[in-house]
Amino acid sequence: MSDRIDDLLDAYIESGELPADATDDERTEVEHLARAAGLFRATRNVTTGEAQAAMPVARARFERFVMAKEAIPGASVAAPRGSRRSWFARLYATNRGLQLTGLATAIGVLMLVVLFAAQNARDKTESALAQVLDEGDYAQVYGTVSSVSGEGDSRTFFVSSEYGELEVAADAETSVVESNDLHDLASIQPGTNLLIAGLVGRDRTILAQTLALAGADSTPVAEARTTAAELTRVPPESFSGKIALMTLAEDGIGAKVVVLADDGTRYVVRISRANAGVLIAGANRILGADVTLSRTADGGDRFYTARLVGTDDRPVRGTPTPAATANGTATGPEATRRANAATTAPAPAPADGFSRMEGVIVGRDANILTVQTATGNLRVVIRTQTQIILDDAGITIADFRRGEAVIGHTIVVQGGIERVTGRFIADVALVGPKP
Repeated sequence: MSDRIDDLLDAYIESGELPADATDDERTEVEHLARAAGLFRATRNVTTGEAQAAMPVARARFERFVMAKEAIPGASVAAPRGSRRSWFARLYATNRGLQLTGLATAIGVLMLVVLFAAQNARDKTESALAQVLDEGDYAQVYGTVSSVSGEGDSRTFFVSSEYGELEVAADAETSVVESNDLHDLASIQPGTNLLIAGLVGRDRTILAQTLALAGADSTPVAEARTTAAELTRVPPESFSGKIALMTLAEDGIGAKVVVLADDGTRYVVRISRANAGVLIAGANRILGADVTLSRTADGGDRFYTARLVGTDDRPVRGTPTPAATANGTATGPEATRRANAATTAPAPAPADGFSRMEGVIVGRDANILTVQTATGNLRVVIRTQTQIILDDAGITIADFRRGEAVIGHTIVVQGGIERVTGRFIADVALVGPKP
């Protein structure tokens, strides 16, 4: 850019007018540069804030780049500091700094700074999600749909949750329910409150097995999103609150819950898989259920026992199993309680939430179980991703997935409904002993 244009730009910025002898081409070029300068000045505060927040990461990455560059023979060396004004000074100067080439360079650098800032923001969100979601785990979580992409039987729901923005992938195998009523994917629109059940995939995308429509008052609602710092706090020895998330670990052993405590604080606590099974058996809906938690004696800072409020203090693990007769049939008070649970009316269905049923397994055909309930026989589909929890059942996971050993055992199933056949789909199956 010529000194003439540079001088005209200085004069225009200071007075807002151009000299009368300025040509049309000069006026066009100066006005273009002035508008660009105004844009940068108008966004100066926002840009400066983002730049300052991103500067530690940007500086560290740049230093690593310089060190790597210096290690290469023949690599060029940066000009000594002070030989020219900084790009920030050139960017915001009101005199000869806004040259066309310099402006393009400044825009590129500005975009890099914004990228670093955005990356930092994503890292913060992911760090909160990382505290609660691990790839391969089965998760139950809730949130409100913010947007939907895709159509037909292939859709992605972007869900605003307490832990950040969740990406939920649904397909033809995904069941959409409201208690025991079946819906379709098209019924889920922005603003819909959802209970989500599925496996956590790459980038913490949840591969939805069941999506349940939920009322506005059916789940605990936090006042604001959580932070990684809050989720890493050590919980008190004992406390109470509402379950806001539950996961079953891919290893088939561990389980985890996030509890929104009565004081509004969230805590991540580990519980046993058997404890998770007790919660599922005792509540129509885990998400939003009131629980009390107490730290176990030898499980470390994060290992707790969770009990549903208003239920008896049923032992969770390590308690004597029911007495058995000579033919292997369980007897005693616990067996009586289980038998009553299997032969009397099931717990009332929730107003909204996942489908749920309980009864006794009376037959199987490959991966289809026939379960006798108080209202008749129902067929239950067991999939490879079904989470199996054995509650003093006396059989192994392999026994459950294959063969006739499961017949006669009690079972509680939580999940969805198959669209075409109307059969129950087991996301979680809690298998107990024979009544």
